[in-house]
This record gives sequence, C-alpha cells and structure tokens, in this order.
Amino acid sequence: MGKYFPFFFLLFPVICCAGILQERGFREALTPSPSFRQSEGEVKWDKQPESELDLGKAYYYGRGTKKNFKKARKHLQKAADAGEREAQLILALMQVQGQGVAENPQAGFEAVQKLAPDYPLAQYALARLYADGLGTPADAEKALKWLTRAAQAPVPVPAAQVQLGNYYAEGYPPYIKPDAEKAFELTLAAAEAENRAARYRVALMYLNGQGTEKNEKRAFHFMRLSARDGLTQAQKALSDMYRNGTGVAQDDYGVFSWMLAAAKNGDAEAQEQTALHYLHGTGVAASRKEALFWAVRAQQNGGKNAAEIIRQIKEDQ
Repeated sequence: MGKYFPFFFLLFPVICCAGILQERGFREALTPSPSFRQSEGEVKWDKQPESELDLGKAYYYGRGTKKNFKKARKHLQKAADAGEREAQLILALMQVQGQGVAENPQAGFEAVQKLAPDYPLAQYALARLYADGLGTPADAEKALKWLTRAAQAPVPVPAAQVQLGNYYAEGYPPYIKPDAEKAFELTLAAAEAENRAARYRVALMYLNGQGTEKNEKRAFHFMRLSARDGLTQAQKALSDMYRNGTGVAQDDYGVFSWMLAAAKNGDAEAQEQTALHYLHGTGVAASRKEALFWAVRAQQNGGKNAAEIIRQIKEDQ
C-alpha cells in the first residue's frame, strides 16, 4: 500500500490539522456563525450551548476579534460539555495540534474516531487524519473509507465530495478506477451545496465536456458563482468567457470588470491585462494614470510583460 502514498498526496497536499479546520470546504459543513459581538452578547445573555459554540469559533477563527486559542477552548469546552458535537470535534482537532492545550495527537485522533460513526463532519476529519498520519499511522485505505462515508452521508460534507470526485477524475489505484461521470456527479453535488472549489471545477467540467455533455451556459453559471466567491482563477476565466462570448453575450465591460477583480486579488497577469484595458480604453474609460498604476503593480508582482507595458504607457504620453 505504501507505494501509492505519493500519488495520494499529489492529489491532496498534506495539510496539518489546522488546515482541516480552516479550509473553506470543511467550514461550510459547520453551522453558520453570527458576528463576534452578537455571539459575545448572546453568551452573556442566555449562556446556551450554541452561543458558547459560536463564541468559541469566533475566537478560534479570528472572526471579528483576534485569534485566541485559550479563549476558544474555554467556550468550546462549555458547548462540548453540553453535548455540542461540533465543539467536541473542534476541540479534538485542536488537541491533535496543541492549540490552546498540550499537544496530544493520539488522544485527539481517538476523540475524532469516537464521533465519526454517525457524524459526517467527523468522518471527513478522520479521513484527513488517516491521510496525513496525524495521531495514527497514515493509512490510505482507511482514509478513503471514511472519506467515502462523509461524501455519501444523508447530509454529505461538500469538501469530501470534492476530494472523492478528484479520485474518480484521476483514478486512485488500486482502489478507484477513473470514472469521469462519477467525478462530475460528486463535484456537481458539492457545487450545488455552495462549495467554492467545486463551483470552479464543475464549471470547467461543463466547459470541456468532462463527465457530462458540454454546456457553455451552465459553465458560465458556475464560473460566475465561483468568481463572485473571490476565486482569482474563476475571475480570469469569466473575463475570458465574456471576451469570447462563451455561454454569455460578448461584453467588453464584463471582460474588464472581472479582470480588474482578479487584479485586485494580486494576480500579476490580471494586473497587466487591466493596465492594457486602461491604456486602450477597452471596457472602461482610457486612463494612463490607472494604466501605469496597474502596470507598476504587475511589475512588483513579477509580471513578465509589465516592463514593456510601462514603456508603452510612457511613450504614449
């Protein structure tokens, strides 16, 4: 089995326990969190377990306040003692990494293991622990078993669907053979559950006809959702779709506005393109000042064509 581990990690980069908690796909399955001030106020007012859970998560993730693992643990423990499984799971994962408590990977793993039989989110966490060898020897077969359970649960974990979909897309010998249709089915389900990574991937599947019939309008729909989520790759792809009229009417402003969004995310290539839009007045009023601003930003970020664009701007003055 050991010879397959390199392939496993090519598909899913090794991340520590904190990554499990912090990744968007994992957090989507958690209950929505109110603002920090609202959570803090509710704890003072009613002291209900769910309020303690919300405040604990606010401190853990740094939502509306600075991260503070000790305070997070204090409130999560109260929620866990009252039977909140989400709090119990987060505490177990914190124990694996030693966040706000002495590090004890094995004890944390065992706590997740106890929650897993009927708790999909813990099943996904357990899969990640087996995959990364945290608190237990790495075991790809067991990781796949728990990942599959989380992805196929009555209320599935979207991130688990995305990962399992990747296995079916690429194949995972000796356990899974490539199956484009199954990969598409899982990814689409996660996309419809608002998983950010899945939205982008399913857009590409529709665009290229992978596991489903090619459908440019559906590709545009999911690409726009992904772009609105703030994914830079999706913003650039959506800009190209507006440029080429793929799944939508050609629109210069659409081309510019989504390339600008990617530029604001720090993408050097998008910054170069944004500079050219301003230089030539394509989709936006021409502005040498804005063109130079974005070209300089692109150069600072290592843009390959930024110096030439800056030269063009200065020559046109």
